[in-house]
Amino acid sequence: MLSLILGLGIFIAVFYCIITEKVPGAWATMLGGLAMSMVGIFNEEQALHAIASRLEILFLLIGMMIIVHLISETGVFQWFAITLAKFVRGEPFLLIVFLAIVTAVCSAFLDNVTTILLMAPISILLAGELKLNPFPFVITEIMAANIGGTATLIGDPTQLIIGHESGLGFNEFLFNTSPVAIISMVILLANVYFIYGKDFHVSTELKARIMEMNPSRSLKDKKLLREAGTIFALVILGFVLNNFINKGLAIISLSGAFLLVTIAKRKPADIFKHVEWDTL
Repeated sequence: MLSLILGLGIFIAVFYCIITEKVPGAWATMLGGLAMSMVGIFNEEQALHAIASRLEILFLLIGMMIIVHLISETGVFQWFAITLAKFVRGEPFLLIVFLAIVTAVCSAFLDNVTTILLMAPISILLAGELKLNPFPFVITEIMAANIGGTATLIGDPTQLIIGHESGLGFNEFLFNTSPVAIISMVILLANVYFIYGKDFHVSTELKARIMEMNPSRSLKDKKLLREAGTIFALVILGFVLNNFINKGLAIISLSGAFLLVTIAKRKPADIFKHVEWDTL
Protein backbone atom coordinates (compact mmCIF):
# COMPACT_ATOMS: atom_id res chain seq x y z
CA MET A 1 0.00 0.00 0.00
CA LEU A 2 2.86 2.36 0.87
CA SER A 3 4.52 1.70 -2.51
CA LEU A 4 1.25 2.51 -4.28
CA ILE A 5 0.90 5.83 -2.41
CA LEU A 6 4.55 6.77 -3.04
CA GLY A 7 4.31 5.82 -6.73
CA LEU A 8 1.12 7.80 -7.22
CA GLY A 9 2.63 10.80 -5.44
CA ILE A 10 5.73 10.75 -7.65
CA PHE A 11 3.58 10.34 -10.75
CA ILE A 12 1.44 13.37 -9.85
CA ALA A 13 4.53 15.43 -8.97
CA VAL A 14 6.13 14.66 -12.34
CA PHE A 15 3.01 15.68 -14.25
CA TYR A 16 2.71 18.85 -12.18
CA CYS A 17 6.28 19.81 -13.11
CA ILE A 18 5.64 19.07 -16.79
CA ILE A 19 2.34 20.98 -16.95
CA THR A 20 3.60 24.03 -15.05
CA GLU A 21 6.98 23.88 -16.83
CA LYS A 22 8.72 24.53 -13.52
CA VAL A 23 11.17 21.79 -14.50
CA PRO A 24 12.04 20.79 -18.10
CA GLY A 25 9.94 17.78 -19.10
CA ALA A 26 12.95 15.56 -19.79
CA TRP A 27 14.45 16.26 -16.35
CA ALA A 28 11.08 15.83 -14.60
CA THR A 29 10.48 12.38 -16.09
CA MET A 30 14.08 11.29 -15.48
CA LEU A 31 13.95 12.41 -11.84
CA GLY A 32 10.56 10.72 -11.44
CA GLY A 33 11.93 7.43 -12.72
CA LEU A 34 14.97 7.68 -10.47
CA ALA A 35 12.76 8.51 -7.48
CA MET A 36 10.62 5.44 -8.19
CA SER A 37 13.78 3.32 -8.07
CA MET A 38 15.20 5.02 -4.97
CA VAL A 39 12.07 4.38 -2.89
CA GLY A 40 12.07 0.72 -3.93
CA ILE A 41 9.09 0.59 -6.31
CA PHE A 42 11.33 -1.14 -8.84
CA ASN A 43 15.02 -2.01 -9.01
CA GLU A 44 17.76 -1.18 -11.51
CA GLU A 45 17.31 -4.39 -13.46
CA GLN A 46 13.61 -3.73 -13.97
CA ALA A 47 14.30 -0.13 -14.99
CA LEU A 48 16.89 -1.12 -17.59
CA HIS A 49 14.65 -3.90 -18.88
CA ALA A 50 11.81 -1.39 -19.36
CA ILE A 51 14.09 0.79 -21.49
CA ALA A 52 15.60 -2.12 -23.42
CA SER A 53 12.16 -3.48 -24.31
CA ARG A 54 11.32 -0.16 -25.97
CA LEU A 55 14.52 0.43 -27.93
CA GLU A 56 12.67 -0.28 -31.18
CA ILE A 57 10.51 2.79 -30.49
CA LEU A 58 13.51 5.01 -29.75
CA PHE A 59 15.51 3.94 -32.79
CA LEU A 60 12.49 4.22 -35.08
CA LEU A 61 11.91 7.79 -33.90
CA ILE A 62 15.58 8.71 -34.37
CA GLY A 63 15.51 7.44 -37.94
CA MET A 64 12.29 9.28 -38.80
CA MET A 65 13.48 12.52 -37.17
CA ILE A 66 16.61 12.49 -39.34
CA ILE A 67 14.64 11.82 -42.52
CA VAL A 68 12.07 14.53 -41.72
CA HIS A 69 14.78 17.09 -40.97
CA LEU A 70 16.41 16.55 -44.35
CA ILE A 71 13.05 16.70 -46.12
CA SER A 72 12.25 19.99 -44.36
CA GLU A 73 15.47 21.51 -45.68
CA THR A 74 14.15 21.24 -49.24
CA GLY A 75 11.25 23.67 -48.65
CA VAL A 76 8.72 21.19 -50.06
CA PHE A 77 6.20 21.85 -47.28
CA GLN A 78 6.12 25.58 -48.07
CA TRP A 79 5.88 24.81 -51.79
CA PHE A 80 2.93 22.52 -51.20
CA ALA A 81 1.10 25.08 -49.02
CA ILE A 82 1.44 27.85 -51.61
CA THR A 83 0.41 25.48 -54.40
CA LEU A 84 -2.72 24.56 -52.44
CA ALA A 85 -3.51 28.24 -51.85
CA LYS A 86 -3.37 28.87 -55.60
CA PHE A 87 -5.40 25.73 -56.28
CA VAL A 88 -8.33 27.01 -54.16
CA ARG A 89 -7.86 30.52 -55.64
CA GLY A 90 -7.45 32.13 -52.23
CA GLU A 91 -10.82 31.01 -50.82
CA PRO A 92 -10.15 31.18 -47.04
CA PHE A 93 -12.22 28.24 -45.81
CA LEU A 94 -11.13 25.92 -48.62
CA LEU A 95 -7.55 26.99 -47.88
CA ILE A 96 -7.93 26.05 -44.21
CA VAL A 97 -9.49 22.72 -45.19
CA PHE A 98 -6.63 21.76 -47.50
CA LEU A 99 -3.93 23.02 -45.13
CA ALA A 100 -5.51 21.01 -42.30
CA ILE A 101 -5.67 17.87 -44.45
CA VAL A 102 -2.04 18.27 -45.52
CA THR A 103 -1.02 18.82 -41.89
CA ALA A 104 -2.93 15.73 -40.76
CA VAL A 105 -1.44 13.54 -43.50
CA CYS A 106 2.08 14.78 -42.73
CA SER A 107 1.57 14.23 -39.00
CA ALA A 108 0.45 10.66 -39.67
CA PHE A 109 3.98 9.90 -40.83
CA LEU A 110 6.12 12.72 -39.41
CA ASP A 111 6.66 14.28 -36.02
CA ASN A 112 3.74 16.55 -35.03
CA VAL A 113 5.85 19.41 -33.70
CA THR A 114 8.04 19.45 -36.80
CA THR A 115 4.97 19.48 -39.05
CA ILE A 116 3.48 22.48 -37.24
CA LEU A 117 6.79 24.36 -37.27
CA LEU A 118 6.89 23.89 -41.03
CA MET A 119 3.23 24.62 -41.80
CA ALA A 120 2.42 27.43 -39.35
CA PRO A 121 4.76 30.12 -40.76
CA ILE A 122 3.49 29.74 -44.33
CA SER A 123 -0.11 29.68 -43.04
CA ILE A 124 0.47 32.92 -41.17
CA LEU A 125 1.95 34.41 -44.35
CA LEU A 126 -1.07 33.34 -46.42
CA ALA A 127 -3.49 34.68 -43.81
CA GLY A 128 -1.59 37.98 -43.83
CA GLU A 129 -1.87 38.21 -47.62
CA LEU A 130 -5.64 37.76 -47.26
CA LYS A 131 -5.82 40.25 -44.35
CA LEU A 132 -7.28 37.57 -42.07
CA ASN A 133 -6.63 36.63 -38.46
CA PRO A 134 -4.05 33.78 -38.61
CA PHE A 135 -5.36 32.21 -35.39
CA PRO A 136 -8.04 30.01 -37.05
CA PHE A 137 -5.43 28.75 -39.53
CA VAL A 138 -2.85 27.83 -36.91
CA ILE A 139 -5.19 26.38 -34.28
CA THR A 140 -6.91 24.24 -36.95
CA GLU A 141 -3.53 22.90 -38.07
CA ILE A 142 -2.54 22.13 -34.48
CA MET A 143 -5.74 20.14 -33.96
CA ALA A 144 -5.29 18.46 -37.36
CA ALA A 145 -1.72 17.48 -36.43
CA ASN A 146 -2.96 15.81 -33.25
CA ILE A 147 -5.70 13.99 -35.16
CA GLY A 148 -3.36 12.91 -37.95
CA GLY A 149 -0.84 11.67 -35.41
CA THR A 150 -3.37 9.15 -34.11
CA ALA A 151 -3.98 7.63 -37.55
CA THR A 152 -0.81 5.54 -37.82
CA LEU A 153 1.57 3.62 -35.61
CA ILE A 154 4.43 6.08 -36.27
CA GLY A 155 2.38 9.28 -36.03
CA ASP A 156 3.22 9.93 -32.39
CA PRO A 157 5.41 8.35 -29.67
CA THR A 158 2.24 7.46 -27.76
CA GLN A 159 1.04 5.40 -30.70
CA LEU A 160 4.32 3.52 -30.80
CA ILE A 161 4.06 2.64 -27.12
CA ILE A 162 0.45 1.46 -27.53
CA GLY A 163 1.37 -0.58 -30.60
CA HIS A 164 4.40 -2.11 -28.89
CA GLU A 165 2.52 -3.08 -25.74
CA SER A 166 -0.50 -4.44 -27.63
CA GLY A 167 1.50 -6.20 -30.34
CA LEU A 168 -0.27 -4.33 -33.15
CA GLY A 169 1.57 -3.99 -36.46
CA PHE A 170 1.64 -0.96 -38.75
CA ASN A 171 -1.25 -2.12 -40.95
CA GLU A 172 -3.41 -3.29 -38.04
CA PHE A 173 -3.01 0.06 -36.34
CA LEU A 174 -3.76 1.93 -39.57
CA PHE A 175 -6.98 0.02 -40.29
CA ASN A 176 -8.28 0.50 -36.74
CA THR A 177 -7.44 4.15 -36.07
CA SER A 178 -7.48 5.94 -39.44
CA PRO A 179 -11.30 5.74 -39.87
CA VAL A 180 -11.76 7.43 -36.49
CA ALA A 181 -9.15 10.04 -37.44
CA ILE A 182 -11.03 10.82 -40.66
CA ILE A 183 -14.32 11.24 -38.77
CA SER A 184 -12.56 13.50 -36.25
CA MET A 185 -11.18 15.64 -39.10
CA VAL A 186 -14.67 16.11 -40.55
CA ILE A 187 -15.99 17.18 -37.14
CA LEU A 188 -13.05 19.55 -36.66
CA LEU A 189 -13.55 21.27 -40.03
CA ALA A 190 -17.30 21.55 -39.46
CA ASN A 191 -16.65 23.29 -36.14
CA VAL A 192 -14.13 25.64 -37.75
CA TYR A 193 -16.71 26.62 -40.38
CA PHE A 194 -19.47 27.30 -37.84
CA ILE A 195 -17.16 29.22 -35.47
CA TYR A 196 -15.05 31.22 -37.95
CA GLY A 197 -16.95 30.95 -41.26
CA LYS A 198 -18.49 34.41 -40.95
CA ASP A 199 -15.01 35.95 -40.83
CA PHE A 200 -13.79 34.30 -44.05
CA HIS A 201 -14.65 37.07 -46.50
CA VAL A 202 -11.89 38.66 -48.57
CA SER A 203 -11.84 40.89 -51.62
CA THR A 204 -10.98 39.80 -55.14
CA GLU A 205 -7.85 41.97 -55.01
CA LEU A 206 -6.51 40.09 -51.98
CA LYS A 207 -7.20 36.74 -53.61
CA ALA A 208 -5.24 37.95 -56.63
CA ARG A 209 -2.18 38.37 -54.38
CA ILE A 210 -2.26 34.66 -53.63
CA MET A 211 -2.50 33.81 -57.33
CA GLU A 212 0.61 35.90 -58.00
CA MET A 213 2.76 33.94 -55.52
CA ASN A 214 5.39 31.66 -57.04
CA PRO A 215 5.63 28.35 -55.12
CA SER A 216 8.79 27.29 -56.97
CA ARG A 217 10.74 29.92 -55.04
CA SER A 218 10.19 27.89 -51.86
CA LEU A 219 12.10 24.87 -53.21
CA LYS A 220 15.68 25.18 -51.99
CA ASP A 221 17.26 21.88 -53.01
CA LYS A 222 15.49 19.87 -55.71
CA LYS A 223 18.20 17.20 -55.80
CA LEU A 224 17.85 16.54 -52.07
CA LEU A 225 14.07 16.57 -52.47
CA ARG A 226 14.22 13.77 -55.05
CA GLU A 227 16.58 11.74 -52.87
CA ALA A 228 14.71 12.31 -49.61
CA GLY A 229 11.30 11.78 -51.23
CA THR A 230 12.36 8.47 -52.76
CA ILE A 231 13.88 7.14 -49.54
CA PHE A 232 10.93 8.34 -47.44
CA ALA A 233 8.52 6.55 -49.79
CA LEU A 234 10.60 3.36 -49.55
CA VAL A 235 10.63 3.58 -45.73
CA ILE A 236 6.84 3.95 -45.60
CA LEU A 237 6.51 1.04 -48.06
CA GLY A 238 8.77 -0.97 -45.76
CA PHE A 239 6.49 -0.20 -42.81
CA VAL A 240 3.45 -1.36 -44.75
CA LEU A 241 5.17 -4.57 -45.92
CA ASN A 242 6.87 -5.31 -42.61
CA ASN A 243 4.40 -8.10 -41.82
CA PHE A 244 5.77 -9.91 -44.88
CA ILE A 245 9.47 -8.96 -44.88
CA ASN A 246 9.75 -9.02 -41.05
CA LYS A 247 12.76 -6.69 -40.80
CA GLY A 248 11.45 -4.52 -37.96
CA LEU A 249 10.28 -0.89 -38.03
CA ALA A 250 13.43 0.41 -36.31
CA ILE A 251 15.75 -1.31 -38.80
CA ILE A 252 13.76 0.06 -41.76
CA SER A 253 13.72 3.59 -40.31
CA LEU A 254 17.41 3.68 -39.42
CA SER A 255 18.40 2.13 -42.75
CA GLY A 256 16.52 4.84 -44.62
CA ALA A 257 18.04 7.57 -42.45
CA PHE A 258 21.59 6.24 -42.84
CA LEU A 259 21.19 5.89 -46.60
CA LEU A 260 19.82 9.44 -46.94
CA VAL A 261 22.53 10.97 -44.75
CA THR A 262 25.17 9.12 -46.78
CA ILE A 263 23.74 10.26 -50.11
CA ALA A 264 23.29 13.84 -48.87
CA LYS A 265 26.89 13.81 -47.54
CA ARG A 266 25.99 15.24 -44.13
CA LYS A 267 28.21 15.14 -41.06
CA PRO A 268 26.88 13.18 -38.04
CA ALA A 269 27.26 16.19 -35.73
CA ASP A 270 25.12 18.36 -38.04
CA ILE A 271 22.42 15.70 -38.19
CA PHE A 272 22.28 14.64 -34.54
CA LYS A 273 21.75 18.19 -33.28
CA HIS A 274 18.36 18.19 -35.05
CA VAL A 275 17.17 15.02 -33.30
CA GLU A 276 14.67 15.83 -30.53
CA TRP A 277 16.61 14.25 -27.70
CA ASP A 278 14.27 15.74 -25.08
CA THR A 279 11.36 13.79 -26.55
CA LEU A 280 13.39 10.59 -26.70
